[in-house]
Amino acid sequence: MQLEIAETTANLLDKLRSQAESKRISLDSYLEQIVTAHEQTNVNGSMPLDEFDKVLDELAQAGATATLPADFSRSNIYADHD
Repeated sequence: MQLEIAETTANLLDKLRSQAESKRISLDSYLEQIVTAHEQTNVNGSMPLDEFDKVLDELAQAGATATLPADFSRSNIYADHD
């Protein structure tokens, strides 16, 4: 059976094979890693609410809270505005 593929597709396959070889894994394993990583990435940047709550809890525990001076006021924010 003869399979014809476009030159750009052949070049892409060569690059993927090279990348897989550099990681010393099979092309199949490398492609599986790529697909798995892509599935785990949220395209729109959203995350489930429970994960977001967890992140906020971790930030709070780390003491990542900012403190403002006691005399901080609206004029500090809009000092350069009329």
